[in-house]
Amino acid sequence: MRLESSSDMQTRTWLGAVAGSVLAVTAPVGAQPSVPADWACRFCPFETGLSSVWSVGSGFVSDHSNKFGDFTGLNDDGFYLLADGELRYWGDSGSYWELLLADLGLDSRSMAIDGGQPGVYRLELSYDEIPRYRYERPETAFVGAGGASLTLPSGWITAGSTAGMTQLGGSLNPFGAERQRKTLGLGLEWLAAGGFDYRIDYRRDERTGVNVIAGSFASLSALLPAPVDYITDEFELAVSRAFERGGFEVAFLGSEFSNRNLSLEWQNPFTPLISGADTGRLALAPDNSAEQLRVSGNYRFGSRTHLSGSFASGQLEQDDVFLSLSVNPAFAGAALPRTSLAGKVDTEHLNVALVAQPLDRLRVTARHKRAERDNRTAQAAYDVVLTDLAATGVRMNIPYGFERSETSVQADYRLPNRLRLKSGIERDTHDRTFQARTRSEEDSIWAKLNIGALDRLQATVGVEARSRTGSDYSVVDLGVNLQNLLLRQYHLADRDQRIAGLDLTVIPHERVNLLLRLENTRDRYPASVLGLTKGTSNYTSLDASAILPDGWNLYASWGRDEVAFDQAGSQGFAGADWYASTEDTTNTRSLGFTKSLTDGRWNLSFDLTDSRSRGVTSMLVGIPATPFPDFTTDLDGLSLRVDYEFSEELSVRAGYRYERYSTTDWQLDGVSPATIGSVLTLGALSPVYSIDMLTLSFAYSPEPD
Repeated sequence: MRLESSSDMQTRTWLGAVAGSVLAVTAPVGAQPSVPADWACRFCPFETGLSSVWSVGSGFVSDHSNKFGDFTGLNDDGFYLLADGELRYWGDSGSYWELLLADLGLDSRSMAIDGGQPGVYRLELSYDEIPRYRYERPETAFVGAGGASLTLPSGWITAGSTAGMTQLGGSLNPFGAERQRKTLGLGLEWLAAGGFDYRIDYRRDERTGVNVIAGSFASLSALLPAPVDYITDEFELAVSRAFERGGFEVAFLGSEFSNRNLSLEWQNPFTPLISGADTGRLALAPDNSAEQLRVSGNYRFGSRTHLSGSFASGQLEQDDVFLSLSVNPAFAGAALPRTSLAGKVDTEHLNVALVAQPLDRLRVTARHKRAERDNRTAQAAYDVVLTDLAATGVRMNIPYGFERSETSVQADYRLPNRLRLKSGIERDTHDRTFQARTRSEEDSIWAKLNIGALDRLQATVGVEARSRTGSDYSVVDLGVNLQNLLLRQYHLADRDQRIAGLDLTVIPHERVNLLLRLENTRDRYPASVLGLTKGTSNYTSLDASAILPDGWNLYASWGRDEVAFDQAGSQGFAGADWYASTEDTTNTRSLGFTKSLTDGRWNLSFDLTDSRSRGVTSMLVGIPATPFPDFTTDLDGLSLRVDYEFSEELSVRAGYRYERYSTTDWQLDGVSPATIGSVLTLGALSPVYSIDMLTLSFAYSPEPD
């Protein structure tokens, strides 16, 4: 948030006085007022006093669906309370206070308070909740879902595969794979003597619920309902000062993350492969902290040159005490080289931009960005116990780090006939530690032409070419060779990329607007024998809107997004012996209208949408294999809303919403907890629903005091 300085307020007052005097001078002598003397502006922005709008009603959802309720909290069937409110106060001196309440009857409720004295101080307080639902109807045989210790029901009989777990069917219980995020925010800002602006911001984020992770004993695995109980505290202290030609800000930011559960233990539902392997344990997200000091500023050299920049230096730390190497008593003697990671990472960020206008028609912008992650965590040799089953030697921890710099120059030139040409070049350099490629360099050049010569037609055409190369590719020595030497990671590999795009706006009539957008991206990886070898992306959209007489507003849109890529792999740790092609296609359509009736007392809106997505994977292998099933997602939606204003104080709103959603996902469809012999799953279903939702609410806005 930002405050206006007192000089800004004085400038606005002076400008207002000048504007008033100009109006007085230009008014004809003897002119009479064009409005009645007792006329009052009800909607003027500086109206003082208290005003409010309160809304209460009910909504009905016809069926249960976690997917429908994701983010909204409308996951259960039945009735919901709908309650919203706005309360505003403006004082004679310009002070103001505002209270906003939304969705109070839902798990996605929010509240915000904002107020203060412009140019003096400002206070903000906010709170919101967001629910997340991951699976449809998951079940687990473990007791204590969402806790730090998962046990098996009494009488459980272990087996070498899920098919032999005779107690599984009668032991399954549903659980809620859901998480709730609650966020509290507080902000205070005030303008002190000397024009210094001070700001304090604080935010607390609490997340609770159940997440799903996998635990294993060698090749025998189970999906586990793990606890989520996180708290993140963030704060920022800042001071800034504005001058005639620029300004600066100095800020300190801090963050603390804490997890109330350090680990998750679970009983092994399979027959233990060795003695003592009847319990497993996984470390969960560790506590950590971050802090950063940031300095930013800007300066204007005359009217044609502007310099801005920022520099930030920070540190990340993680010092949680290690768990023992294993809960299996057979490895009780395995020692750790230290009691904690003592992780420490220094970060730096630099961003500088210079904008100059050497000619009336030419503007040039030069930018330089630099980011560094210096991982100062000490290395040590760690004994490795694989899934509480076997000691597999010694590994070193790898303190990954990088330094990245981006330098670019772009020019913007206004040509005659309402043409504008933009062009630029950029170099992006990455230096990495402990990675397969220690240095990569990507150069790009682009150009864009804006065409506005015709009143009813505007177009933008753009092209870009990017090329990435770098140092020799080599596998990082982790003490054991786990990677094929021919494999290239796509974000490190040599790449040639070409991008072309077109935006076309056509106004065939003053009330009709059409927008066409086309974009094509082609990627090639010329040096990749294994890994991603090429990719293509095509995006097309068409939007239309019309404002018709008698209060009709119409719109329609259509879009198609196509993404395809090819990759090569190896089963024999040698050259390519299998190939895969993946094509993802999404088509979306929508149309709707709004209509005002009876002098605006009736307002009607209607929306219709549908979306179709398909994911197709084709395999080419030496031995014929069953192809992967297609992924599909279909969505159809309809909404209708009617508002009626009984009076200036009272109105009613009725709404109807229909939504149909279906997916096919071979990772979930037909996969019961015992379908895969070596994996105990949750038996969750792909989201499929058809839901009707009705709403009715009344809004009351009393006369302002």
